[in-house]
Amino acid sequence: MSVSAIIVAAGLSERLKAGEKKPFLKLRRRSILETSVYNFEKNTGIKNIIVVAHKDDLKKVKKLLRNFKKVRSIVSGGKKRSHSVKKGIASLAPQDKIVLIHDAARPFVSSALIGRIIYETQKHGAAIPVIEVTSTVKKVKGNFVEKTIDRQNLFLAQTPQGFKVDILKKAFDKKKCFNITDDAFLLEILGKKVKVITGEASNIKITTKDDLKLARRLIK
Repeated sequence: MSVSAIIVAAGLSERLKAGEKKPFLKLRRRSILETSVYNFEKNTGIKNIIVVAHKDDLKKVKKLLRNFKKVRSIVSGGKKRSHSVKKGIASLAPQDKIVLIHDAARPFVSSALIGRIIYETQKHGAAIPVIEVTSTVKKVKGNFVEKTIDRQNLFLAQTPQGFKVDILKKAFDKKKCFNITDDAFLLEILGKKVKVITGEASNIKITTKDDLKLARRLIK
């Protein structure tokens, strides 16, 4: 069963405020984008990689990733993350039966986690990694605590998220709401079950300057 990965790197990096877009920031020898792509490149279960980049960065990304053998195509993203994912899905080949969708901003995803997601997706049709919420959760309104939320059944979603391609395509075709930040949410609102597995604490998402500092410490 052919497995491809879509790596999403089309955001504007507005929250990071680092003077350069997030995918191109160096962690050590490689940029954030190169590091994420490398993790999928070295995994034997992944056959092809599609990178979705901002339209202004296509030339730069193509040059950056020119030595990666599994990168089959680099496509222009959309206004929202979900638009970018849909463009990536449109670039899949007919033989692609499973797709893993990953945020380029999570450069520490392990080969083991990728493998587990592939396995559970083959078995259940859709699978995502999650980690437990370990801190007390407060709902805040107007800078005051409104209430405390029971964290017992709360988890934080990570990527890569795996889907059988036919299931994901149907979800995008049936639901025209694109104000989403999580691809599995499309399946949830259509009543489809999504398998959850234990994610990895090291699989951090780089969003803020503090995240970037932590990532640079981890890479050492």
